[in-house]
Amino acid sequence: MDTLVYYSIDLSKKPIPADTGKVPMRNAVKSDEQYIREVANEAFVGYFGHYHADKRLDRKKCDETYTSLACRSCVLPDVADQVYVAEMDGAIVGFAAFKFNSAEEGEGVLTGLLPRAQGKGIHRSFIIKGLEWFKSQGRTKISRTDADYQYFVPESLLRLGFEPYRFFYTFHKWFDENNGRYFFYTFQQTLFRRERTRVHRQSDRVRPYFRRRTIH
Repeated sequence: MDTLVYYSIDLSKKPIPADTGKVPMRNAVKSDEQYIREVANEAFVGYFGHYHADKRLDRKKCDETYTSLACRSCVLPDVADQVYVAEMDGAIVGFAAFKFNSAEEGEGVLTGLLPRAQGKGIHRSFIIKGLEWFKSQGRTKISRTDADYQYFVPESLLRLGFEPYRFFYTFHKWFDENNGRYFFYTFQQTLFRRERTRVHRQSDRVRPYFRRRTIH
């Protein structure tokens, strides 16, 4: 099982914190794709993500899903509407992708940093950069998703004014091992601001959301 936690911030009610970061950032261009791929290849080695939660899935291929997403965000508008890169000594050391979900909402898609670039406030700067861009585009309700076992990201989000509001619990199960068919179910729980510790059951006004996917 793995858990995804959704965080959100309403920019119509909360100010965007000042960016105190020192590492320069710019808009990504298509020619950056190879460099972003190299960053992702190194940044996500040993990363424990959604697919890594199932021990029977190939670790290398699990890593590659994030590399693929990072590269596609540079060239496909349905993956990301804006991508920023951070540079140190003339080289790209990190990237962050953002997308529109609706006329009012935006979402942080993916962020990756080289190990040597961590601990320099770049992740925080990426988030602030994304919030500033969303607000300039008329989006005030911003969300970000992270796994519950990633520690520094939630801490950074909370310090910037984000609040947790939704959780997805995914249960992994293999059936019919000869065909290698694999199912996972996702169960959603929503927490309201006034009832943060309450889990809404089927009989409540927010129904759990179930999703089943099959991988061949």
